[in-house]
Amino acid sequence: MTVSTGVLRAEAIRFLPQLPLPKLHALDALPMGHFTKVILELDGLLPGLPAGSWVADARPARDQTMHFLCHPFGSRLVIGLAGGAYGEALARLPEALAVQEGFARLIECVGVSHGRQLVKGAFTDWATDPLYLGGYAYLVPGGGEARVALGESVDVRLHFAGEAVALALIQTCGGAFLSGQLAAERIVAARR
Repeated sequence: MTVSTGVLRAEAIRFLPQLPLPKLHALDALPMGHFTKVILELDGLLPGLPAGSWVADARPARDQTMHFLCHPFGSRLVIGLAGGAYGEALARLPEALAVQEGFARLIECVGVSHGRQLVKGAFTDWATDPLYLGGYAYLVPGGGEARVALGESVDVRLHFAGEAVALALIQTCGGAFLSGQLAAERIVAARR
């Protein structure tokens, strides 16, 4: 089982019999946080910003922080990253408005557009996408060993993997991959 804790908490997938109580408590301790990426393709590189550099507004509006990864791998892309309530609010906008918001915030960060035009843009809608219902699972204060509890198998047949149960590289695709490898190893070991 590799779906997000958002999907499991929303009971978009139901289990018969119901998941054991420790697993349900673990889900309560691992709600989904919000994280949005606004991908901007410009008609050229922004001068003075080398590939892989970062910029952010020095004084963002309250709770509206956005950081930008500029020209990853030398591309014309600039990727805006916003989390929390601001990331969720961006994800609830229509794509065109979210892209325009991201471009406007970029201009605020670099001062001027340096003549660069926005060619096209996109954004991740993890907050409202029913396949995710958030960007990553975070551990609530007092959540303790919820990642371990969620990662334990149920009756040797139901195994959990994904970024929510990762113990290394938590909240990342790398962590999800590693947890999947671990779950696969447990399944193979149980069959021997």
